Amino acid sequence: MGQWVSGESVLYLGRRYVLKTIQDPEQRKVTCQLIGGKLRVRGKDLIPERTHAAVQQWYRDRASDVFQRRLDLLVDSLPWLKTPPEWRMVAMQTQWGSCAASGAVLLNPHPVKAPTRAIDYVLLHELCHLVEHNHSPRFYNLLDRFMPDWRSVKERLDGQAEVILRGSVA
Repeated sequence: MGQWVSGESVLYLGRRYVLKTIQDPEQRKVTCQLIGGKLRVRGKDLIPERTHAAVQQWYRDRASDVFQRRLDLLVDSLPWLKTPPEWRMVAMQTQWGSCAASGAVLLNPHPVKAPTRAIDYVLLHELCHLVEHNHSPRFYNLLDRFMPDWRSVKERLDGQAEVILRGSVA
């Protein structure tokens, strides 16, 4: 993402969408909606900084919804969890997520730009740390058991990191 102007592309759940900015002198509050293959940002006095802020907030809102939905689905398949753990979003420069020994799960909002399978990998990785707080063979055995293709999913995600992390969603 560069200038935050109409015509640029933005990523969401692994797909590219065109950013469309719409000046609307009647609309004080800037809104951001995904409609018909376009991420439409509408508002009064739309300058790139306001567009950027609106898109950032849109990403965070979408990430919150998507991550919670995916966590709810994952919990049903993991025997060590009865309910989703407490989690929160924190923009990170080099990690997709983290899990403290206390069980606090932190998720980078940026993976909402990646395909759902990549989001599931990030979530599963952190949920496996609730059982194994390291990257031991037992940790990787858990990943293998619940997502046999995690290595290829991780490789694709990491290969897209530069594009996914471009443009702040903090």
